[in-house]
Amino acid sequence: ASLDHCCVPGRDPSQQISLGPDEIEIGMGIHNEPGVEKLSSIPTREELVQKLLRTLVSSDDIDRSFVPFHPFDEVVLLVNNLGGISNLELGVFVHLVASQLRQNYKLNIVRVLAGTFMTALDGPGFSITLLNLTRAGDDRILELLDLPSAAPGWTVKQISSQSIPPVALTASVEVSPRPPSSTLKANPDFIKSLLFAACRNIAKNESQITQYDTVAGDGDCGTTLLDGCNGIIKAIQSNEICLDNVVQLVLGIVDIVENCMGGTSGGIYAIFLSALAQALGNSTESSELDVGTLSRSLMFALDTLYRYTRARPGDRTLIDSLAPFVATLVETSNLCKAVAASRSGFENTRKLQAKFGRASYVSDSAITNFDDEGGLPDPGALGVVVILEGFLSVYKK
Repeated sequence: ASLDHCCVPGRDPSQQISLGPDEIEIGMGIHNEPGVEKLSSIPTREELVQKLLRTLVSSDDIDRSFVPFHPFDEVVLLVNNLGGISNLELGVFVHLVASQLRQNYKLNIVRVLAGTFMTALDGPGFSITLLNLTRAGDDRILELLDLPSAAPGWTVKQISSQSIPPVALTASVEVSPRPPSSTLKANPDFIKSLLFAACRNIAKNESQITQYDTVAGDGDCGTTLLDGCNGIIKAIQSNEICLDNVVQLVLGIVDIVENCMGGTSGGIYAIFLSALAQALGNSTESSELDVGTLSRSLMFALDTLYRYTRARPGDRTLIDSLAPFVATLVETSNLCKAVAASRSGFENTRKLQAKFGRASYVSDSAITNFDDEGGLPDPGALGVVVILEGFLSVYKK
């Protein structure tokens, strides 16, 4: 399947066969031969793969069903880039094809080969090839397929576990034990409202956070936070997270952060929240969470985080909004003032020089594009503020 025919070098463009912007062709040849079907509306990726596999595997069409495929047959799957799609796109199609072969046809995939093996020059599409080992009748085929080859187009590389040297651990990270079971209780409905409000606020501000991070970072801060929020919402809706025990709740969020969020911010949030859970678990002053217990636990979590990062207030990171929040809450026990201090710390990052990460070498010309709003702020700091302001919107009610 391809979104267009390939461009042949030296050929008059008027003689080129081209598809429209809303068309896709199935079964086209490697040398620009017309396909067997042209769709005037481009299907979703899932629908496209489903259609291709039905054509390839189904025995309904006796004119094309040359090789029978039965449940539990062993197969080799090859997904080929026709030359014009990215590795990311190819990987998506590999995942979809393999998943549908297993789920819909119950085939046992013993090898997956993916890459650019035979192109249609710059064809923006891919092809699927299936080798049915069970029906081939020769046990040596897989062994022969695995043998190394010097053919330039055969980019498959076999790596055996014996060829990988053991990794020498040169450093260790101190891992705190899971905190003891705590009696700190919480109101499940209130906790759910808090989390939903924070997640909604992240979703509302994701594009702004991502825009800042596209200039000051690697462009994934907003989407990373949104991934974490989506994981939390899913866990709440499926009752996979504890809402009536504060420590178990925070530990559940840590697990979601570790599984759903990536990047530096994911690691920072995981460390901070793990330490917060530890401090809350060691608290014995009260059976219900109060501002005093929360502020002391947050300070412990911040001090723990400082052991793993050199970033401090003034370095233009998320610490610039997190630290003022914690310090103000400890000093005043007033959540509104603490969130306001966090917002102020974030706004101050517009005037700071970054000292860590990609933001530390962003060109001045890119930053001047944000002069109208007072300067380019730190996206991670904005993420912290957005979460806290989401909490506050429920707390104030």
